[in-house]
Amino acid sequence: MFLVLGLLAFLFLLTLFFIVFFVKIHISGQAEIQNIYLQNEREEFEKGGMQELEEEIKLINQELSQLDSFYQEQPQPSVFLQSLTNTLPPDSYFTALNFNYLSPEEGIEVALKGFTPGRESLRRFKNSLETSAGVYEMNFPDMNWINPDNFSLTFKAKI
Repeated sequence: MFLVLGLLAFLFLLTLFFIVFFVKIHISGQAEIQNIYLQNEREEFEKGGMQELEEEIKLINQELSQLDSFYQEQPQPSVFLQSLTNTLPPDSYFTALNFNYLSPEEGIEVALKGFTPGRESLRRFKNSLETSAGVYEMNFPDMNWINPDNFSLTFKAKI
């Protein structure tokens, strides 16, 4: 009887071991399959996410390129103002300045008024403006020579 009970207990434990062993193998296989699915989904997500990100970056780069070309075509009056103030004698100054953008080919039209202490300063200013690069069609009224303290003139310039 002990031998039969011992054999039954041994067979029970052996059967239990095989059942647990096969369940472990089955669960390991299922886990491996799920890991493969998860890895495939991650790769698809990363690939899809990267493609979307690349498309977004391309769109942003196109917009920035268009903005850059737009700003490159715009006139830069600050550079022109710097050169204009460099032509002005040190004892003179502007009292009014007006810009009118014409076109990229024509440049700008400038109307200005200012003060000079005498005809010599006004002559130096007029000569330096005439020799400035880009200045054309200058209208310098004769009234400026009569009253050089308050001069006014208009001209066109390419900037």
